[in-house]
Amino acid sequence: MTEGRDYDVADVQAQNDDGLHVIASVRTNNTRINSTSSITVTDNGKVIFGPATREDSAWAERIAAPGKGLHALRAECGHTNSTPVFCRLETDQRHAGP
Repeated sequence: MTEGRDYDVADVQAQNDDGLHVIASVRTNNTRINSTSSITVTDNGKVIFGPATREDSAWAERIAAPGKGLHALRAECGHTNSTPVFCRLETDQRHAGP
């Protein structure tokens, strides 16, 4: 997937009704104490994760995107005390189609 600044997008085809799993991650160079970062993931415009906030400058979450067919995924990330923020989506290739 393409790593964006504060978002990342992917169009992925699921081959079966189980859908697929994606890993959304956020990272920043901020090392300040008490800083928080957040991730929100949508699938075809519907929120499937978040907004979730943690007191970490980098973290990831494995998220289910159920259902066969095209999944238009978008992850949006934020950070309270730092820019740039790097947001990334990765797919579970065992269930994803071309």
